[in-house]
Amino acid sequence: MTQFGGKAQPLLKDFPKEAKDDFDLRNKAHAKIESDQLKTSFEIVLLGADAAGKLVEGGGWKSFRDKYPKTPGITLIARPGFDAEHKHALLYVGNSCDMLCGGGTLIFLRKENGEWKVANKVTIWVS
Repeated sequence: MTQFGGKAQPLLKDFPKEAKDDFDLRNKAHAKIESDQLKTSFEIVLLGADAAGKLVEGGGWKSFRDKYPKTPGITLIARPGFDAEHKHALLYVGNSCDMLCGGGTLIFLRKENGEWKVANKVTIWVS
């Protein structure tokens, strides 16, 4: 979390430390996602970090585009971090679509009347 600079730092100061610490702890390791557990209206191809990296190293993004021509890129979704009462959550979503194409966003959620609402969000990198 300490590497998130710029605009994110003031928001992190106002957000529960528990949620930030839980986010850090939960994202020290990769999570296994089962494709049959995902319900979407679009196709998802799950790749491990190593497999995704191999597709774009060497020949760059051409090999990735050749194999997955309809994709918007590689999306990384971090595990959410929660405070103890599960009233606040911190998420990260990033997308890379070429060497100079992509971005990452921290999303701060607050539970209100039983529903999660976006309390704030900040783009922490753009390429």
